[in-house]
Amino acid sequence: MSVSKSEPILIVGGGAFGLSTVVHLLRAGYKDITVLDKDEEIPSRWSAANDLNKIVRAEYEDPLYQDLTVKAIEAWQTPLFAPHFHQVGFLHCVSGKAPKEALDTLNRFRAAAERDPRMRSHLSPLDSQKDISDAVWQYKDSAFPGWNGYFNKFDGYAHSGNALRSIFLATRAQGVKYILGAAGAVSEIIYEKTSSGRKAKGVKTTGGLFYPSNLVIVSVGAAGAKLVPEIGKQLVAKSWSVAHLHLTDDETSALRGIPVTYARDLGFFFEPDPKTNLLKLCPMGGGFINTDPKTGISHAPTDLKQSAFLPDGDEKQLRELVRQTLPQFADRPFVKKTLC
Repeated sequence: MSVSKSEPILIVGGGAFGLSTVVHLLRAGYKDITVLDKDEEIPSRWSAANDLNKIVRAEYEDPLYQDLTVKAIEAWQTPLFAPHFHQVGFLHCVSGKAPKEALDTLNRFRAAAERDPRMRSHLSPLDSQKDISDAVWQYKDSAFPGWNGYFNKFDGYAHSGNALRSIFLATRAQGVKYILGAAGAVSEIIYEKTSSGRKAKGVKTTGGLFYPSNLVIVSVGAAGAKLVPEIGKQLVAKSWSVAHLHLTDDETSALRGIPVTYARDLGFFFEPDPKTNLLKLCPMGGGFINTDPKTGISHAPTDLKQSAFLPDGDEKQLRELVRQTLPQFADRPFVKKTLC
């Protein structure tokens, strides 16, 4: 389908994929772009990318994907994104009780990094607690029992929520229109019949508003099957647990600059956010899927409160991760527990 640079384009969803699409459409010269999102502000609370941080790592088993991630890290170092990229490194390990499957996965990622000359010089092996504490001084009093793996200084994390906000402000200043809240709560795509089937002619909101466009880009993540039912089981609405530790100003300062720390059998965490003093943790696992038993199609929650909890098994796993890595917080309660 050919679209002229002046023709209106609608993007449904103001999360990572929606805003990334905006950036690239602007760079390609498109002039009439509108983003609709049901939240009142960007970053949207419905976006999985509305978060303190996301891991940014380059090592992947697929060479094509690995090359893409290296280029992505280069993009994170450009003016729009650089304030939100923290190249603190990636401490990638398994614990002493990890199953063989976790160790095998770790070794495949390590081999992928070692094969790539762009990453090879940034790698160092971690075979003991001493290796870990030598790499990260903040861990000198931590046990890390049986941990082994590698440290990749090429990697880090992004403050994804702040990155979304920056894109929103920058693209709005360039003329992109944002329709938020009830006026941007899209309920369906409106089609018209053609000789070959049908084509989109716009979207309709829950309040009955209609926005016309011959090109509708759906970027609503896990909620995609509700707007495009034909996706069916091809799209899986999956979530993982997230929890946080609330630190003091001094505790946050003491952990400034620690790498993303990851045991494949336990979970991972990031350096604390200096603005909120929140340290984010996530357990490893297969995630959770909300599947309709009648259709087999999975759906995202319709109310944010539905996912505001941490399953007991994941809480125990995160508690063990904290005991092994940050023993000073072993009894600190978790806050802001949710499924993301």
